Amino acid sequence: MLQVLVEGRNKHKTFRAGLITNGLEITRMLNLGDWIVQLDYVRLGYTEYFDRPGHDSAKSLFWEALEILGQKKMQDERAKVRIGVKLLLTRDNATSLEERLEGILRLKARRTQRYVVDHVKIKSIRGDNEPTPDLIRAMEHKLTLLKSKLGERANDLQIDIKSAKVPSTYSCWINPIMSVIGVSGDVYLCCNFYECPDDLKIGSLGIKGEDHFREFWGKARHRDVMDRVAPASVCNSRWGCHCRLVHYQELVEPLVPYSDRDTPVIGTFFVGHEKML
Repeated sequence: MLQVLVEGRNKHKTFRAGLITNGLEITRMLNLGDWIVQLDYVRLGYTEYFDRPGHDSAKSLFWEALEILGQKKMQDERAKVRIGVKLLLTRDNATSLEERLEGILRLKARRTQRYVVDHVKIKSIRGDNEPTPDLIRAMEHKLTLLKSKLGERANDLQIDIKSAKVPSTYSCWINPIMSVIGVSGDVYLCCNFYECPDDLKIGSLGIKGEDHFREFWGKARHRDVMDRVAPASVCNSRWGCHCRLVHYQELVEPLVPYSDRDTPVIGTFFVGHEKML
């Protein structure tokens, strides 16, 4: 699949392509790295489980995968891939996160002695181990000081550790700009459908794509699902992602030309929303 993606991108030059992974298979299938370094970006996730007892072997594979990618990138003149790492702040790893971050940014490929990682992103974990607001503020201060200390190596350090929890009163009105299609052709309202797929399914394209979006997009089922999204079971589910739509909605909401500005967002369409559906 990676080969098809890379060859298609190189041929058509019409899109950028990247990979988000834990990277462990890179150490077992070395040819994967040859294709990965021809992508535009790759981001390896340093999971919090690596630092728990009994996970030392997985942690070693993570570091090995980074070194493999760094080495292959230097060996391939065509490789322009940006190598990134994602770290998650939890209640448990706050004392070790700075050391982990510094180690990642200072990592060099053994043979070339060139830095491996171009970009690091730090976010807060969600769920039971989510850091408290006080811990988040303290870590923001520490990471800002560390960023200053590391200088150029921290130019592409992205710190985004605000709470990931969505208010229970949140009502997502921006989701008509996207959808998620499963391998069976089922279409869901958003990417946080894992724990309640039946509630967030808006239609199906069929296994062979025999059906069409227009048969369900913007129809009663779609609107009903959008109105009934429950933050507790969807936005804040233990499998849920850090939903970009929530933060984007916060940014644009003050600028939205509501048809009725006195009516709260919940249950309200803004001008142009109907066309999106």
